[in-house]
Order: sequence, then C-alpha cells, then structure tokens
Amino acid sequence: MTADEGPTMLPLEGFRAWLIAETPAGGFAGRLLRELGARVELLEPPDGSTLRRCPPFLESGESAVFRYLAAGIETRELPARPDASQVAKVEIIVHERAALPFGWNPIVEAAPLPERGRAVVAVTPYGGSGPKSGWQGAELTLFQGGGEGFLQPSGLGYEEFPDRPPIGVGRYLGSYQAGTNAAFAALAGLRSSRASGRSERVDLSVQDSQLSLNYLSVSRYVDGHLERRSNRSFSYGGIVQCADGYVEIVPIEQHHWVALRELMGDPEWAQAPELEDTVERGRRGPFINQHLRAWAAQRSVEEVVARAAETGLPCGPYLAPKQLPEDQQFQHRGFFRAGADGEPEPGVAWQLEQAARDSEPPSPISRPAGDAKPLAGIRVADFTNMAAGPYATLMLALLGADVIKIESQARLDIGRRPHPLYGRFDVPNFDHLAGHKRSITLNLKEERAAQLARELVAACDVAIENFRPGVMGRLGLGWDDLKAVNPRLVMVSLSAYGQHGPDSHRPGYAPIFAAEGGLGYMTGYPDGAPGEIRNQMDHEAGLIAALLSLALLEQRKRTGTRANAAHPARPVPRQLGGGDGGDT
Repeated sequence: MTADEGPTMLPLEGFRAWLIAETPAGGFAGRLLRELGARVELLEPPDGSTLRRCPPFLESGESAVFRYLAAGIETRELPARPDASQVAKVEIIVHERAALPFGWNPIVEAAPLPERGRAVVAVTPYGGSGPKSGWQGAELTLFQGGGEGFLQPSGLGYEEFPDRPPIGVGRYLGSYQAGTNAAFAALAGLRSSRASGRSERVDLSVQDSQLSLNYLSVSRYVDGHLERRSNRSFSYGGIVQCADGYVEIVPIEQHHWVALRELMGDPEWAQAPELEDTVERGRRGPFINQHLRAWAAQRSVEEVVARAAETGLPCGPYLAPKQLPEDQQFQHRGFFRAGADGEPEPGVAWQLEQAARDSEPPSPISRPAGDAKPLAGIRVADFTNMAAGPYATLMLALLGADVIKIESQARLDIGRRPHPLYGRFDVPNFDHLAGHKRSITLNLKEERAAQLARELVAACDVAIENFRPGVMGRLGLGWDDLKAVNPRLVMVSLSAYGQHGPDSHRPGYAPIFAAEGGLGYMTGYPDGAPGEIRNQMDHEAGLIAALLSLALLEQRKRTGTRANAAHPARPVPRQLGGGDGGDT
C-alpha cells in the first residue's frame, strides 16, 4: 500500500444480502459476497439448510462444506413472510428455488427499492424456463451436463485407462463455479435494477454456467472440431511422472521449448533442426514425450521443479491440499486463515489496494438508460492476452461495456496463433474470446505508444491486465502511472502467482494452477495419475476478475474511491476445493 493510501475498504461494505441456499452453489455465492464486504444472512427453514448435510463431515459431525461456506455469515430462520421494512434494506437475494417462497413475491416487489437497487438471483439446475426447467440435478450430473466431464480425464490419466468412464473434478467444482456466476450476476443485476427502478430478476442455470466456463471447447466444436478425452492431451509435456510424484509442464511458447531443452541438458535428439519448427514439434509430440518421461522418471519432483524455475519453463508439482498451507507463496500472501477449529482454511485469491478518497463528493449512483445493458457507458482498457484476461473482459463486454483491446504487432495475442502443443493447428479461439470488443494496435515498448495508452486509460473506467508482475510498471503503465492520469480508475491485475512473493516471477498456465492448487490431486482415478484441468481454471480466474471489476465499480460510485485489485490465478483452484474436510 503506498503512502497516500488509507485502510483498505471492502467493495461491498454497507450492502446486505439474503441467502436461501440449499446447495454449495448458493453457498459459494454467499461466501464471495461476504468476502467482498456485504453483510450476508443465511435464511434457513426450521430443520436447517440442506447445506448443513453436505458431505464430507468432520469428526464433530458438522459438514465441512457448511463450515467453509458459512464462515462469517449470519444465520437465522427463514420467515414465512418477510418484513417489508427489512426487504427495503436488502440489495441482493440469492435463492435456489423455482421461485421465492410462497407469499414473498408481492412483498419484495412492493418494498421500496434501495438506492443501490435490488437483484433477485434464482440459481437452479437447468434454469427457470425450457424443457428441463423442473428437473433436479446433482453435482455429478450438472458437471457432466456442462461438457467438462466428457473430457476428464485427459492426458496421462486417459493414456493409462482409456476404457474407463469419465470422471468429475474435485468435489463441488461445478457448484462453486455456478456460485461465482451468481455473485457476478447479482452485481450486474443491481445496475439494471437502478435503470428500471424495480427489482431485477436473474435466472441462472448451473448447467449453463458450466458450459460458459468451457468456452474454448465449445468454440472448437462450433468450428468443426469435437474435443474428446482421446484428443485433448498436450502434444508433449502435460502430466509427467517423476520418481516420487507428478509435475505439470506446459511449454507453449518458442522460448519454453528452449527452456525445456535446457532443463534436460540439451540432449542431442532435441537439437534436431526439424524440432525448431513449432508445428512440426506438435506433430512429433509422442517422440518428445518418450524422452522427456524417461528423463523425469529418474529425478524427484523437487529437482525438476527447481530446475524448471531456473530455466523459465512453466512447470509445477501436483500437490495434495494438506501440503498447501506450508507453501511459501501462500504463506507470503497470507492466503490461508485459521478456521473455527484452528485448522487452516482457504481465504480469497485477490488482494485489494486503494487510494485515499477524493476530496470531491462521490458520483451519483449510475443508472443505465432504459433497456440498456448493465454496463452501458462503462469503458474498459483491455491489456490482456491468452485466456483468463480475455475471458474477464469478454464477460464485461457481454454486459454492455465498451472494451478496447490493446495489442502489439510485435507480440500478438497468443490466441491468434496456432497451438500445436494443444493439438490445435487452426486459430478459432481468438475470434470467440475477442468478440464484442474494439481494438487498437500499440507497441507499448515505444514511449509514444505508451503515452497514447495512458491517454486511453484516462478516458476509461476500468483497466485489466495480465502481464507478468512488473512489466506494466516498466512500460510506464503501472498502477501508480495510471491512477495519476485517471484518479477514479478501477484496475484489476491478473497474474499467475501474484504481484509479490517468492514465486511471483514464475510463468504459469491453467493446468499448473490446478496442479499446484490441490484440485488436480483431488481428481483422477485412485490408482492412476492426477487430473489435468485446463481452460476452466483460466475462465474461473477471469470470471472472478470480472466480479472484482463490478464490485470495485460499486465502491467507486459510492465513495469516489479509486481501487486496484491484484488477482493471482494460482489460489483459485484451492478456493474451488474448499470444504474438503482435510481428507485429501
């Protein structure tokens, strides 16, 4: 925190939310809103929320999931009829029913609207309309129904057991991801509510949520390629077995291939001229993996990870959840906190920094006109590439924000290029993630281009970037630079490991985050390799970045405070694995 910054304010301080949660989806939405500062009250029927009966269970008999999701949340009995004067003080209601409890709707609609609006979010398995609207769903069926289960396990897990059935990921991944979407939808709904002058109803399908987070696989299908477990593995690298465990290696870029060669001592076979070509390397993946796996089998996980860090190769170990509280990067960031029983439990992935409040009064609460989308009138400077960042800005664009993507011809977004490592020799994904955005080409290493970028940010409400830590600052586009040209800027910085700490310099990609976050360890067949979890980790990290953007915009309108959120992707899988009861 810099010298001009005061105590950190949580973005949703002063907001009130009611939660009628019956599954981990609603519970996780409540947890996120509470972590962002809202006062969240869980309204339970007389026999208690079914969340209290979700496995696994602690020795005390208490649900580990309930303890994780309900920490810091107030609980009280669900009233048969809400008090209208209390409804008037509630901005967000999240429930998991086809409709609010009998008799609630007239009271909610008649209650005065809070100044910040009111959003009522219904989270159901298949949505409130359509042929499946009345169907029930469980974590397994909804996760599989979203398409990701069809692709699990892939890589080494599939090679070992190609005839076994597909599996899930973690314990409640699909539910927690739906909860993230519900929190995001609630904040978007507040903006629409202010525009209409009435409560905004949001219909959220858990299956649709899963499908939206599986964006890249869906985009490939639209372009004529059906991903399966058998064709989803990395051409080379991926899950690699060492003498005492597993690592995840993701050598996407040309310099990563150089680093991989250096890792193995630059053996003669790797010096073949044909392997210098990116596409040809992709075609010869099995040959490369044969040598890589033989080399790694003779070495420990610790040795491979340490040498990879020295060479700059994206690589991380598959860790069990119980190992994570001792991880040096998590300890540096204070990610784990003491739970009710004194045992460590996951915190939140992001860290917030904000400047002192402006001397001028805060702006009036924004009200998009008429039927405009929730973010109409909001402009976003998009300094992102690859997957997590572009997904975050896509979510804002779909809500009506004017997103301007800043890109350099010297280093085009990797999504524009073929990905032979992924077995992808065409480039459909860029068009999908870059949709609904405008763009400008600037070589940010040139001072004139950097100045133009600062002028653009001065006219924006939000800036989102996912460069390696320190890069934006060296370009003259760091937080200190940008808040100087735009005192009311909201900025979110995505990274692999965070802006500070012993691992902050390391490169990383989605499968590595899942491996190092414990989720990969929790996934896979018991007698086989861990699970390789790919684009869903990127997109969940991006969705949280979009959620942070909306929360900080709410704070800015309320207080006149500019704000910066640092959001690393690596802790996200551990958040999504919370409530495992320490049994893994």
